[in-house]
Amino acid sequence: MGEKRILIDERPYLPKKWVTDEERCLKAQIPSEEILFRTKYDLGLEMIDNAIKEGIPFSYVTMDGFYGENPILLTELENRGLTFVADIAIDTKVYVQEPIVGIPEKKGKRGRMPTIPKVLNLSSIRVDSLSSSIERWELIRIQKTERGYKEVYFKAIKVWRSQDELPCENPLWLLISKDAKSGE
Repeated sequence: MGEKRILIDERPYLPKKWVTDEERCLKAQIPSEEILFRTKYDLGLEMIDNAIKEGIPFSYVTMDGFYGENPILLTELENRGLTFVADIAIDTKVYVQEPIVGIPEKKGKRGRMPTIPKVLNLSSIRVDSLSSSIERWELIRIQKTERGYKEVYFKAIKVWRSQDELPCENPLWLLISKDAKSGE
């Protein structure tokens, strides 16, 4: 049985500039109760919550890098117990071992006592530098093309992402792939 996709929800995104111009919105036939600013992340989460409320079955949420770069959105999906796959930028920083968070010890006799929690045992690392240190890539076929199968090298690594400059409590899987022919 093939996979099917269908649009089940949509929300108008109104830039702040539009929301402050009620005449423009009414001319565009936007209902007055809809004339409010919500971020694209808020709208995406509203649609996901609506699908849950309506009992629409789904296995996971996928998103491009725009949404994948929003740690608050990712945390909200985790809080709802949802599985998600999100593109992220190559300069995203993660922890590859479980980070220990605490208040650092005071260094020296001068200055105030530290009060801000920090990661005590390691530093975060950019995901693009992770790919250069991977030793055992797995070669997999991801789709059939006119010229045969597209193949990629693939690796899954358990990582901890950050939000508000601190690591999140639960790890997740970072999926890294590179084209088998070009190496990109």
